[in-house]
Amino acid sequence: MYDELREAMAGGGLAPLEAGEAAGLKSLRWFASQRVRVAQVAPSLQQARNEFFFGTMPAMLPPGLREPAIRATATFFTGYLRALNQGDAAAIYAMIGTTVRALESASSASAVARLGVDAALALLKFDAAWCFRRERNRWTPIAVAADPVYAPEAPARIFGDGDLGELSALVGGKTVVYPDHEETPVAALALLRSFKMDTMLWVPIIFEDACWGALALGRTAATIVGEEERAIAEILAAQIAANVRARAALDQLQTANDALQQAQVRLRLDLNRQREIANALQQAFIPKALPTVPDLSFDALYSPAEDDARVGGDWYDVFTLPSGLICFSVGDIAGHGLDAAVTMGLIRQALYASAIDARDPAEVLHKVNRIVDLQQTGLATAIVGFIDSTARTIVYANAGHPPPIVVRKDRAAYMPIGGIPLGVLPVIEPAMQRLEYDDRSAFVFYTDGLIEFTHDVLHGQKVLLAAVQSLIDQGDWRNAATVLRARTVEGERHRDDVAILVIRTGAMALGGGSSSQALPRFLSWDFDSRDALTARAARAQMIEHLREFTEPGSDISTAELILGELLANTVEHAPGRVHVSLDCTGDEPVAFVMDNGRGFRLRAKLPDDPLQEGGRGLYLVSTLAKHLRVRYRLEGGTEITTILPMACRGK
Repeated sequence: MYDELREAMAGGGLAPLEAGEAAGLKSLRWFASQRVRVAQVAPSLQQARNEFFFGTMPAMLPPGLREPAIRATATFFTGYLRALNQGDAAAIYAMIGTTVRALESASSASAVARLGVDAALALLKFDAAWCFRRERNRWTPIAVAADPVYAPEAPARIFGDGDLGELSALVGGKTVVYPDHEETPVAALALLRSFKMDTMLWVPIIFEDACWGALALGRTAATIVGEEERAIAEILAAQIAANVRARAALDQLQTANDALQQAQVRLRLDLNRQREIANALQQAFIPKALPTVPDLSFDALYSPAEDDARVGGDWYDVFTLPSGLICFSVGDIAGHGLDAAVTMGLIRQALYASAIDARDPAEVLHKVNRIVDLQQTGLATAIVGFIDSTARTIVYANAGHPPPIVVRKDRAAYMPIGGIPLGVLPVIEPAMQRLEYDDRSAFVFYTDGLIEFTHDVLHGQKVLLAAVQSLIDQGDWRNAATVLRARTVEGERHRDDVAILVIRTGAMALGGGSSSQALPRFLSWDFDSRDALTARAARAQMIEHLREFTEPGSDISTAELILGELLANTVEHAPGRVHVSLDCTGDEPVAFVMDNGRGFRLRAKLPDDPLQEGGRGLYLVSTLAKHLRVRYRLEGGTEITTILPMACRGK
């Protein structure tokens, strides 16, 4: 208080008065916390105050400051006395405000009850306080507070509605008080005695128009409960009810949120299981190798959607028939997920079986449609074709599939649109197209995910046609399927899975075209690491690229080992979409691999266990490569940059 007085004196004006009122209220709160009433200490407090502030303290000051100090002290105590003259009521209502703020910060209904009984003891000078919770006509104490001097034992009793007697008015929302114990009904008197109290105040806690519980206050002496005490107790009970209501709403929200999160986890687990099975089926049906036929080349790609939940039923296939003809197919199942993958497997097997002795592709689709209609497996689009390398002809039938692109005489063009999809009608009659090809022909078959990336099919078809034409103009058909996918959906989100099959003939099959432009020194590939055929093709193209742009005598076998380990690492640690590039524009070739997998730990040495399979590949790469850097991406996945131990040929 001395420090407050000194600061008030320095402030001048009304500062001493305001500081005095604050100090008086603080004193009242301290008296209330010590369970001391102002009337009990007022005389001794006044005498001590006068002796110190008007006698001892001025004598300690220089003569010139004594009069201003006494004047400021008098102003200070004017405010101090104003607060004290309000008596205990000032402290009570100040503490009610503090209690309300404390109740609002409570984290649970039990914490609200605990704060409520503690505040009741501090505010109302009762000897014990209980907060009861009423559930199924039973009253259970959830918080108890007692004065250790006046009520060392406050029984935490459980009772039922039938034990209340006259206190049953509580259930109807009425406050019950028994200031005179002789007027208390017998049933209620027994209940009061069980709490070892002679005076009790019971205030209902009403929540959602029902009696949630009660705030009970007791004294060991028979006293009269004043109207002010009753009003304060009802205010406190109302605050407990309001905060219990808020906590209940939060608890209900949290319970609903927990239930939603658990449902999401179960759904995610179920989707993950379905996606893993669908991926396994999809990869099982992707051809591990395509036929090798003189003057023909097959380049294929399956690329899953960026959204793993949309694993679909796209496929491609090429195989040799007993007749010597080459059969190929490209198709797309309506829908996504496990059902689509299963249907895709069924249709591919039906296509294979139907093509064994079929006379033409239309007959194959006719038989497959009967199977789809019989088993009600859903809808699908498909193209099936036969290639006669001797007659240099290609015949295909289309069942509702996007039209293929044919390259002849250095120009790319779409073929006519196909017929009715599989599964629409019990019987379909697909129209056939018969084409002759020469040494510079190419055929591009694809699924709709390649042209529907913006939901504008016409725009997608224009972009794809331009991408094919760019291959013709550049004269480089190596890795054609990957290049077409990259150029078509570049900068767009890959919403659907894609299957691409490129068939090249004659000079096209050797990777060339009609142009003699220089080959690029930088190449990149994007594919699913689980697509063994595409991964193998990418590896072969990288080796071919190194032979083209590195110095004669370079150790290609070591580079092939390094690149093979990098690609194998993505299969183990990052199944899914992978970006690979090979840069021969500098002094040394640089290989770059980026994935979206779970990551891995680069080992500085071989595993201690000689039988352990993991951890050897990247150790081998770090040993053989000139430089190896592994960077973990914040958004997930890994980037590996490797400088190969060879020199690039001069430009």
